[in-house]
Amino acid sequence: MSHPIEIIIPRDPNIIIPPMILQNVTSMNSTPHNQLFDLHYLNITSSLSISIHFEIQPLNTSLAYLFIYKFDQLPQLNTSINSIDGWTLFCPLNLTNETLYKYFINNQQTSGHQSIIYGLRELNSTEMMNTCSNTLISSPPITDQRFNFTSNYQLRIYTSGCYYLDKNNQWKSDGLTVGPLTNHYETQCFSTHLTSFASGFVILPELINWNYVFANADFMKNKTIYLTVICVSVIYIILIIYARFKDKKDSEKLGVTPLPDNHQSDQYLYQIIVFTGQQQNAGTNSNVHFIVYGDNDETHIRTLADSQRRILQRGGIDPFIMAVPKSLGLLNYVRIWYDNTGQGSSSSSWFLKYIIIRDLQTMEKFYFISQCWFAVEKDDEKIERILFVAGDVEKQQFSYILSKKAYHSISDGHLWFSIFSRPPSNQFTRVQRCTCCFVLFFISMFLNIMYYDLSTEGKTSTYSLSFGSLYITRQQVIIGIIVELFVLIPSLLIVQLFRRLQSRKKQVSPFSLLFPWWCIFIAYGLCIILVGLSIIFIIARGIEFDDDKTQKWLISILSGFFSSIIFTQPLKIIGLTICFAFCYQNSYDDKEANEYLDYYEEYLHLVKKKSLFTYRHRSMIKEILFYVCFITVLYIIIYSNRDLNSFLQVNHSRKVFFNSRQINCDYTKITTIDDYWNWLENSFVGNIRAQQWYNNDPPRNLSGFINDKSNRLISWATMRQLRVKSTLCQVQNEITSTCQYGYNFYNEDKYFYEPGWKNEIIQNYSSAISQSFQYSTSEDLNKYGYIGEHDAGLRFDLFFL
Repeated sequence: MSHPIEIIIPRDPNIIIPPMILQNVTSMNSTPHNQLFDLHYLNITSSLSISIHFEIQPLNTSLAYLFIYKFDQLPQLNTSINSIDGWTLFCPLNLTNETLYKYFINNQQTSGHQSIIYGLRELNSTEMMNTCSNTLISSPPITDQRFNFTSNYQLRIYTSGCYYLDKNNQWKSDGLTVGPLTNHYETQCFSTHLTSFASGFVILPELINWNYVFANADFMKNKTIYLTVICVSVIYIILIIYARFKDKKDSEKLGVTPLPDNHQSDQYLYQIIVFTGQQQNAGTNSNVHFIVYGDNDETHIRTLADSQRRILQRGGIDPFIMAVPKSLGLLNYVRIWYDNTGQGSSSSSWFLKYIIIRDLQTMEKFYFISQCWFAVEKDDEKIERILFVAGDVEKQQFSYILSKKAYHSISDGHLWFSIFSRPPSNQFTRVQRCTCCFVLFFISMFLNIMYYDLSTEGKTSTYSLSFGSLYITRQQVIIGIIVELFVLIPSLLIVQLFRRLQSRKKQVSPFSLLFPWWCIFIAYGLCIILVGLSIIFIIARGIEFDDDKTQKWLISILSGFFSSIIFTQPLKIIGLTICFAFCYQNSYDDKEANEYLDYYEEYLHLVKKKSLFTYRHRSMIKEILFYVCFITVLYIIIYSNRDLNSFLQVNHSRKVFFNSRQINCDYTKITTIDDYWNWLENSFVGNIRAQQWYNNDPPRNLSGFINDKSNRLISWATMRQLRVKSTLCQVQNEITSTCQYGYNFYNEDKYFYEPGWKNEIIQNYSSAISQSFQYSTSEDLNKYGYIGEHDAGLRFDLFFL
């Protein structure tokens, strides 16, 4: 279309227009600076083009102003630099009926830009006279003097847009221009095509004026906001000291206590966990005794005692290790009583919730539910009871489930209450809980002070629900939801980081959802960053408020905070606890008990290993002593008869066989296989038997001696020829005398021959020669045989003693 079509689109009548924000620029006159304009930054990043609408309300309507701006860069306007994208003059004649100066930048101008920086300067009387009376002025008044505001002004900015749906059902702004008649109640659009239209309207919160903040950061002007941050920080430090002290006390409560009447010879172990109630004066200092009855046996009278720490205190969970001679079988009931010897009325009575006994060999658990007083002045005035093992029906009783879940939810689920009632076995310490509480409190303060102006404007809306002086609008509800969502995200992140930290000492399953232990530094670092940023913005926004407005904000946030802690959160926990108690009565998940059972799992494994050692240590010590005595006697026998000349004997033998005096047959200089065989043939073989004397006399009576003529061989190698049986080979048309087959143990020839392998005596030989032709087995020779084969096919046995 050559001429665009004008379309007027009304806005939602329920939208609440936020108030204008005061710009306290007069306070900056006393601050040294060289700025020519009061500059502001605005982020206009958007996937669709938008227009920008400025509304300025001077507190002194007789003043005039120069307005300049530049996209994505800092505007500069003086006698030497003129770097701006637009300007306008605000003169008293241009004021609207609402005493407002208005300026509009359409969406075609903002398209493709990310930000806009705009500035305002108050004109002096000379500039005002020269410019406001001249309607044909084409250039802005220029000066090099810093700005000097004589009066403050208020500012409000909003954006608008015109959009249509394309064929892909996506919003577009092509061919649409926002018109200058756009206001709070309707949008003027100019279009060059026809389709389905819509308009957008967003109230942008005014950014913090940091120049004003730094110029007015005086303590006396802003006592409320400064004292609020200081008091909250001091309370945090005090609670941290308390939490650290209680964490140390909690660590003293941890540990499984072996019963003092355990016998060293008893090796069958049970873990006993005693849960004391939360009622007033529920703890006791009296001596508590019990007997456990099972199918196979029963214990003697046992006593719950610990010499290192106080036990059976109010809200306490005390684990013990009981040793018995053998298994009790399936447990039936526990007889338990106390002697009422506690000093004072607060320490004589005792409220027992329930007892868990676990067989550490089979890991089977038995529940004994009490939920009764042991006292002579309370309940049924009994100090002795018999507790039968709880079945499925007893475990599903509403009172039992409610008491367990309510205690665990309050002591661990409520973040503020858990600082004072945290379960000792939980890895989420009181210091960490206290830190999380104050991080979330500072974040809530920051978000509330940022949205405070918007939420307080709800009373002016015609679409509100009122109860007397209480007004509830849709905008207030939306702001409340936004604040809660922004608080929820960091709260979940920080709390889960602390809750799921893996212990540095305890080994856990690789499939468990735990963070490495060093993530604690990330958690604390995140807390410091969030608190630091929150404090900066809380103080900055509080300085922009006057002190009276800050006090009203403080009263509103403190009343909401205490009502949430005292009423809202406890009611929510109680309601959820009752709901779960009704809906999940079939669930046997006992978080309170499992927390302790899992915490001491590694310790119990050590107890069982220690018990196993105690059971076997006597026999092991006896066996070790026996072996020590045996080795001592053996060494005494061996080394007491040791010849002092053994070294000389070994050294002499090495010289004989190594033959280091002959260069060509030195064993210590062998480097190749040929050198080795040379040493064997020319040195070793000659020295293994006694040779002729130096005068060539034969070595008479030296049979078995080596060549040094003084040392004798204990034994020697014997080589025996292996023969197969001689048989006639039946070959057609040919007669052969003998033939030989391959050797094996089945055709071995074991015949006794005469010398020359003859069957008859031809001449007389010495007995040594004749004996060499007689068959002997390796057992007869008392030697170990090794079968070898010569290159010519001759097989032989090599025997070693």
